[in-house]
Amino acid sequence: MRMHNPAHPGEVFRKACLKPMRLTVTAAAEGLGVTRKTLSDLLNGHSGVSAEMAIRLEKAGWSTADAWLRMQVARDLWEAFFALDPAFAPDMPLKAPPRTPPVAAPNWSAFYVGANGGYGWGRADFAFPTSQFFADKAGEGFSASPSGGIVGGHFGVNWQFGPWVVGGETIIDWAKLNQGLVGVVSPTYPGDSFTTRIHFYDSATARLGYALGNLLFYGKVGAAWARVGLDLFSGPPIPDVAARYGQTLVGVTGGAGIEFMWTPNIILGAEYNYASLSNDGIMATGAARI
Repeated sequence: MRMHNPAHPGEVFRKACLKPMRLTVTAAAEGLGVTRKTLSDLLNGHSGVSAEMAIRLEKAGWSTADAWLRMQVARDLWEAFFALDPAFAPDMPLKAPPRTPPVAAPNWSAFYVGANGGYGWGRADFAFPTSQFFADKAGEGFSASPSGGIVGGHFGVNWQFGPWVVGGETIIDWAKLNQGLVGVVSPTYPGDSFTTRIHFYDSATARLGYALGNLLFYGKVGAAWARVGLDLFSGPPIPDVAARYGQTLVGVTGGAGIEFMWTPNIILGAEYNYASLSNDGIMATGAARI
């Protein structure tokens, strides 16, 4: 076969790899482990594909090192023929034209670590089995709906089988979910204040997802635990008595989410989680008159 002016590998890489994935030069360079200038020189035809660069491209999932090097050799031969005889170079005989490397589908199989943040809300039901300084009789209680910010980290692993992705994930989050209420237990003590707090929320879950290119849709289920606390401060007629209660509650959690693979090393996502936590009771850590 005969060909005219074979494309430079940098031009092929830009059109067949960067543009379909909407990758910037900086993001692609970081994924390949090279400087931005090195990759920019290749894309603009100022340098060729070295053996090392070909291997980096293959490891990143963009065709094979052999394909990139054969493409570079074809370009080098054409340029050499053109330098020797410009009239001959356009009709340079070749065994086969260089192949455009196929764009590899994103691979979701990996160990990963990351950071997360968001907003949480919940419901906590309290019942007091005996009469106390804030309750006239046994069985009185109240419900609270604390809400606030959540921030922390997570780590996990994914395995991809065709479009299906299975894995596991652990989340360790610090939480600041609070709600303060006054006079909600007994009409005898209308000035008593009750502040419900959730101090942390952690979970360990299994995940099952379906990948569509750079998007991953998934569901998750597993175990969750959180620290729930209750601060009490009494008003008249028995003023200035404080107590603090707290317990780590354990239960189940489930959720769903979506992730977007921006680059091979950067994944953005959003998810919703629901947890149901329970225990026999919340134990007091102390009470004292101030």
